[in-house]
Amino acid sequence: MADYVQRFTKSLTRRLQVRRVRFDEKNLKYDEKKHDLTPNHNQSRRQRHSHKTFLEKRPILAVLFTAATLFAILLLRSYLTVPVQQDEISSGAGQRYMQLVIPINRKSDVDLCKTILSAQVLNYPVPVIVPWGNSSDNTPVAKKKRMYNKVARIYAYLSTLPAEAEDAVTVLLDGPDTWFQLRPDMLLQAYYRVLRRQNRKLAKNFGDEIEQKVVFSAYHDCGSRNADEAVCQAVPDAPYEGGPRFLGHGAMVGQAKDIREIVRRALDKLELAPNAPPKLLPVYTEIFGEQESRRNRLQQSPTHNDLAAELGIGLDYYNELGLSVSAETVPKWETPRKLLRELEATMPPYWTVSGREPDLPHDTPWADVKLLTGYNDSLPAMIHHWPTVAFGGKDATGNRKTWWSDLWLTEHARALFTASERLPSTVVAQVHDDKGEELLFWNRQPNHNRMGAWTPDWKFSYWSDMCGRDEQWMEVFRDEAGPWKRTDFF
Repeated sequence: MADYVQRFTKSLTRRLQVRRVRFDEKNLKYDEKKHDLTPNHNQSRRQRHSHKTFLEKRPILAVLFTAATLFAILLLRSYLTVPVQQDEISSGAGQRYMQLVIPINRKSDVDLCKTILSAQVLNYPVPVIVPWGNSSDNTPVAKKKRMYNKVARIYAYLSTLPAEAEDAVTVLLDGPDTWFQLRPDMLLQAYYRVLRRQNRKLAKNFGDEIEQKVVFSAYHDCGSRNADEAVCQAVPDAPYEGGPRFLGHGAMVGQAKDIREIVRRALDKLELAPNAPPKLLPVYTEIFGEQESRRNRLQQSPTHNDLAAELGIGLDYYNELGLSVSAETVPKWETPRKLLRELEATMPPYWTVSGREPDLPHDTPWADVKLLTGYNDSLPAMIHHWPTVAFGGKDATGNRKTWWSDLWLTEHARALFTASERLPSTVVAQVHDDKGEELLFWNRQPNHNRMGAWTPDWKFSYWSDMCGRDEQWMEVFRDEAGPWKRTDFF
């Protein structure tokens, strides 16, 4: 029986011109400018051969191989399932794409290598890296230009997605300053749990007019703004005492079309505001504060219908998706017992397709693995290193070096990274959404070589090109085995 299955999928390249719609703050509506969207279809025909196929030559072996393949797929599918209440399960599995988007200002960066490695080992989709430029000019004008370029590049990428990817659940990171410690099924299940919890509350206050769609990170400080400003005062309190109540910029998670609307609003503000800050967090903070102000007015006066600016933004108050850490954060590495039931229903931490790697403790359960916990004993799927130095605080980047060895997967990083080559390049998770529907998530752009990242124009950047320098592999793997090299299994 085959130990593993490797799938080859051809990439579809599609380049579309950007469609820009500007939000008119005064009249609370959009002025839309349409451009021709010209898809680029590259098609090729396979040549027909007259010789016999493998099935005709060796029918018994073909049947056995097919059976082994189906068994391997079913085995992986069973591990990817998170149990839910029986009455929440709907018949049939819906289909969704999932994508991971990482804006970068340097293609070759050791922090980017850590982000990609942790995502790769845990079977996240092959990431899309969105370059937005690099400059040593730190004048306010130059910083503002860089922030504008960053938002514009993200918006341009999201605007070129095909129709079938509009509802793709997108994990948009702030940059290469995030590590993953749990697999995508846990992140997605937490995302839908947050939506279900918050939408029940919104339904009581607003009926079906308002719905939460996108989840931002939560933090204790109101960005780099004065906490007395209206946009900071308008946001609701945390659902528990001492919890974070302000928007953070570690990551946003939601459907691609909904995230694009938020990014578009940020782009409009950077274009139209003469005194726009040279940082993105205050812009997103303002957008969130304006949304909450409008919700407050709507509660006070139901006839006050100004929902044109409603963007469906909510926060990850319990740090179930991600936890932002700073230089002052005291890390708590443990696994709360109350969360082990859900966690241990997933694949074990060191599970691999072959199960034969001699250097991996395959039988180690999640109960024996150290995980960074959140403020409320939650288990965040992501760890975001907050750049507090940008706001006058201490430099948090030191944690990226000292804490890297504490992340559970780094002790066997090289062996896990090599083993992850065998993971399927298509299916990434199977979960139940906030309405109880079973969803099967697919890699937005699979590739037979998973080790690397895509660019927005669907050119593949290989791991060896991004992370092959001595100072990179020595910091990421912390061994003396040399640069990582790809292994051909077939």
